Amino acid sequence: MKSRENHRIKKYDDGRFTEIPDPVSVEAPLQISLRHGKFGQRSTVKLAMTMRTPGQDDLLASGYLFTENLIQHRNDIVQMRHLSDYEILVELSENVTVDLTSQARNTYVNSSCGICGKSELTEINATIPYLLTPGLPQITSAEVCQWPGLLDEAQLEFRETGGTHAAALIRKHAVINVQEDVGRHNALDKLLGFALQNLSLPLSDTAVVVSSRASFELVQKALMAGIPILASFGAASSMAIETALDNNMTLIGFLKQAQFNVYTHGQRVTIQHDKG
Repeated sequence: MKSRENHRIKKYDDGRFTEIPDPVSVEAPLQISLRHGKFGQRSTVKLAMTMRTPGQDDLLASGYLFTENLIQHRNDIVQMRHLSDYEILVELSENVTVDLTSQARNTYVNSSCGICGKSELTEINATIPYLLTPGLPQITSAEVCQWPGLLDEAQLEFRETGGTHAAALIRKHAVINVQEDVGRHNALDKLLGFALQNLSLPLSDTAVVVSSRASFELVQKALMAGIPILASFGAASSMAIETALDNNMTLIGFLKQAQFNVYTHGQRVTIQHDKG
């Protein structure tokens, strides 16, 4: 499936309408199904439905399973295959024990609000596997102020459509990977799926930068991968701040190229003064 498509629109500008083609980000459903259990006794369940931008579905599925604490390692997945454009089947190793009782949720997971599909708040408090080291890594204010530009440069889909969120994994001045999706949670799941498949966890010397606001679940997802810094273009929610504070994460909001707010554990960020 395509990640974008053209629609004919009427654009109003300077007192008149002009009919033009306009690229639009595709939003389409994806059913994530899971096959697990001992060989000969395996079962298949439809785990979650999400609205996503097609592309990188394997990263989305693996990142989702990881942040939901259903898998811990890339080797927990035997294979993934598309049953159709709208369903991906993830087959787990027979050594993986899956407890779906903690996954009590609606079958639909909103692409912009992952928490909305959960029935009770206590059901989303997954065990965070890594303890962050207070004060590490050290970063400078100048480095943080570079992050919006780095993310903007990497948002190819947004540049074409203006319709996607982005999540970037950054180490110092370099972007390791960027993922985009119509859903902010999906973008981060895709990014963490990439990390699970290609990097070594925990990601203790990195930061995640998201183009959206910072919600509780984005903080929780980043903590699952041992990421010590999360920066967002928008505001941070109260629960995001509480969760970051309790887990030694530095949480940054309203990030721009010359200013930002530090909500928690600001000791990681030092001021870099211009040399005069």
